[in-house]
Amino acid sequence: MDVEQFIESWQGVTGTERANYQLFLGELRAFLELDMPEPATDAPPETTLTSSSA
Repeated sequence: MDVEQFIESWQGVTGTERANYQLFLGELRAFLELDMPEPATDAPPETTLTSSSA
């Protein structure tokens, strides 16, 4: 599928944004050939954001 086909497949889609966002993002991820996200866990993040101001 090329970008024009992807856009055409979503143009004129009826329904609410909330009803379609997961499907749209899943198809966009596949189109961009990105890895699937990992499920959320209770594990602490590997990095911690800190403030650099002193």
